[in-house]
Amino acid sequence: MRILDALGITRRLGIQRMETNKDVDGLIRGLTHKDARHRIDAARSLGRIGSAQSMAPLAHAMNNDKWDVAVEAACALGKMGDITGIETLIRLHAHNYYVAKGSGIFERAFGELGVAALEPLVRSLEDRDPATRKVSADSLRWLQDHRAIEPLAQALSHENNRWVGAHIGAALARLEDPRGIAFLVRDLEHASGNSGDDTYEALVEMGKPAAEPLVGVLNDFRRRDLAARILIKIGVESTEAVTNALAHQDAEVRALAAKILGLIGDPKTKGSLVLALNDRSDDVRLWASISLGFLVLQP
Repeated sequence: MRILDALGITRRLGIQRMETNKDVDGLIRGLTHKDARHRIDAARSLGRIGSAQSMAPLAHAMNNDKWDVAVEAACALGKMGDITGIETLIRLHAHNYYVAKGSGIFERAFGELGVAALEPLVRSLEDRDPATRKVSADSLRWLQDHRAIEPLAQALSHENNRWVGAHIGAALARLEDPRGIAFLVRDLEHASGNSGDDTYEALVEMGKPAAEPLVGVLNDFRRRDLAARILIKIGVESTEAVTNALAHQDAEVRALAAKILGLIGDPKTKGSLVLALNDRSDDVRLWASISLGFLVLQP
C-alpha cells in the first residue's frame, strides 16, 4: 500500500511540475499513459493551461478513452470554449449516471465550467432522451444560476416523464422558486418514499422551505403519510410549520401534527403540546400526551 501511495504522489508531482512549467507536450503524452489516473490528471492540467495545441488530443481522449478520463477531457475542452466538450460532458453524465452517482465527478466538472455550461444545459432540457433532460436539471441545480429558473419552469410545464419532472422540480426548488416545491409536493401522490426516490429525497434536501407546503397536504389522505415522514426527516427546521398545524380546523391534521412533533423531538415545542392537551379531540389530546412523553424521555 505504501508503495502504491508513493507512486501516486510521484505521479501527481510529475504532472504538477509539467503544469507549472506549461509543458503542454509532456501533458499531451500523458493522455496516452497506461495508468488512467495519470491520463485524468494530465487532462485536468491541460484544461487549466488552456493551450489550443492540446484541443485535438483532448478531443481524441474524450471520444475514445474510459468514461472517467473522457469526463476530464470534455471538461478541459469546455474550459477552452469548445461547446462540443460541454455537450459531450452532458451525454457522459446521462450514460454514466448510476456508475458515477455519489462520486461528485460531474458536480465538480460542471461547477468548474460555471456559466459556460448554462446555455448547453438549458438546451439539453429539451433533449429527446429523458436521461439527458434529467442530468441537465441536476447540473443546473448545482450551478444555482437564477437565469435557469424560467427555462426550468418552462421545461417542467410540459415534461411528461415523472422521473425527469422530479429532478426539474428539485432544481427549481434549490433555486428557491416555489413552482419547484409545489410540483414535488403534488408528486407525493406517486412517490414511493423509498431510499432513492427522487421526489422524497429532493423535498428532504429542501428542508425548511418545503415544510409549510408539506404541512398543507396533511389533510390529503393520499399524500399525508409521506409528507409526515418527510417533515420528521427534515427535523427541527419543520417544527414551526408543524406547530402551526396544531390550530388546523381538521382534528386529524392536529393529531398528526402532535404526533410528528413528538417524533421530531424538539424541546421548544413542549409548550404548544401542553396547550394541545386541552384540545376538544380525544386523538389530539392522546398524541399530545404521547409526544410530551417522548420529550420527557429525551436525554
